[in-house]
Amino acid sequence: MKSATVINRNFLLLFTPLVASSTLVAAPSLAASFASSSSTFNLFNFSHSAESSSVSADFNVLAVTPEDSNSGEELASSSSQGSSVVAEADSNIFAFFPPSFGSGTISSDAENQAFGNGSNYLGESEVESKVLANFLINPESGSTETFSFDFNTFLDLETSTSKVSTKAAVDISFFLLGRSNPDSDPIIFDFFSASGKLENIEGNDQLSVQSSNTFNIDVVETFDIIDLNSGFKQADVFTQGSYQRDFEFLTYLTLVGVSKSEATVKAPEPSSTLGLVLCVALISLMASKNKRSKLKEKVAPNS
Repeated sequence: MKSATVINRNFLLLFTPLVASSTLVAAPSLAASFASSSSTFNLFNFSHSAESSSVSADFNVLAVTPEDSNSGEELASSSSQGSSVVAEADSNIFAFFPPSFGSGTISSDAENQAFGNGSNYLGESEVESKVLANFLINPESGSTETFSFDFNTFLDLETSTSKVSTKAAVDISFFLLGRSNPDSDPIIFDFFSASGKLENIEGNDQLSVQSSNTFNIDVVETFDIIDLNSGFKQADVFTQGSYQRDFEFLTYLTLVGVSKSEATVKAPEPSSTLGLVLCVALISLMASKNKRSKLKEKVAPNS
């Protein structure tokens, strides 16, 4: 098994806001915060067509202020006593395998956002997307049969806070499970994981990429920013590679792809620091837009 930790530290890269005068100071009782996470993975160029496949997406969205609460599948908002919060989530996932041999595609996109303003609020947005694809590997006697596919992943995390609690996190995982007959318990053959987490300035920020040896990771690109003036932080991870494994015997193979993403903002008590940091966050976001666009262009599956 190989394990490559890309980043496992607090980010050290600093930059100055483009327009310092855009920082607005709010009343001491107000605290504004923002968190977002997005995840994408694509699997394509399969050597085999799936015997069957299924996809699912679960949402958990919650918005709470002192006298009001609201929950939903994709959008929730709440406002009371001078505090307001909005949380939203979105997911698109599909698996397509034509009847012919190979050439199938699996794709997943998920986004989470949470915005809060005031002295007391909670906003949570969570998405878990899952795909299962079942393959039959049946090599001829005395020979081997190769199962393979290509993949790429992209995750983007952003937080902006006036020292209230914020969190953005993504975990993208693939598992290959196999068994010798449909009734036996499967065992895990191989795995891949790309994950990241951002918390407020004092938090433990992490980015990592790990895999078993049968995953060949050709490209790992990372990008991170932190602005101490506004509390804005951003981190991106892009990976690209392939999977290949040879089988000598009849194998019922299951591919499981899971994407978990979340964004949380929370202000349990008043804050005396910058209240309206979202203005600075948006300006900071523009500074990094070019880099993110170039990375996301690579995520689309090859035709």
